[in-house]
Amino acid sequence: MASEYDPRKFEEDFVFLKELKDILIEDLFRIQRAPNDPTFCDSQLRRGYHTETNDGREVRLIFPAGFTKIWNHLQKCERIQEAKTRLPYPEGEEDISSNESEINFVGFIGNKNEETKGDASLLAEVNKLDGKLVDELAEIDGMLAYVSGERVKGGDYGNLVLFRDRGVVQDLLKSSNHGKAVNAVSPRFYKDVRIHSGRLQDGLTSSFFALQKTLFLFFTLPPEDPGRRRVQMWRACREESDVMKVLPPSKSCC
Repeated sequence: MASEYDPRKFEEDFVFLKELKDILIEDLFRIQRAPNDPTFCDSQLRRGYHTETNDGREVRLIFPAGFTKIWNHLQKCERIQEAKTRLPYPEGEEDISSNESEINFVGFIGNKNEETKGDASLLAEVNKLDGKLVDELAEIDGMLAYVSGERVKGGDYGNLVLFRDRGVVQDLLKSSNHGKAVNAVSPRFYKDVRIHSGRLQDGLTSSFFALQKTLFLFFTLPPEDPGRRRVQMWRACREESDVMKVLPPSKSCC
């Protein structure tokens, strides 16, 4: 069982999540350079828009709190990173703490159920529910960005959610639409799911994801099987990755 849940087996998940984060940062600068582009009006950014990777995979970006909030976060992260290269701080200059830029992440990796992949009514239900959840994101204080994309062209998707406040998770759990997605739709739409959570210690400028917890869901197992749902709190692992590190869980874990 230990090898089955070795976090190093899921490094490719974090290669993908980093790709989504990099696309997000690239688009933030693109939007900043084109303030009059109607595609990037704030109401559209809150609802979401589509772009793609260099190899043509679809990506969707949503800024639930609008552009300014996440752009300001990125600017703060860059100032902190610049300040770190100039330590010690010049006399009279404010000591900027890296904790000011720390944010939380949730990374969703789903593998679709082949038996229901062509079910048009189920797909319509998923799309309708997705629209309702997007509307709710804008009402949750502390939400910064939601980025989803194809992991393989024409294949399974994953998404990355970034937020400032850990209370965001509790707000989502209170949502009836989120509950329906988890309990009624996902078991039919997906074969299995991995939901990683943790911290980006330097915000959007973080070089790696600090992984603290993963929820494994195996929907091919019957509901009464205890192996259907497993929560793994990760401990420090010896081998480090360029994109993911496993840190001891703490009370700050979402």
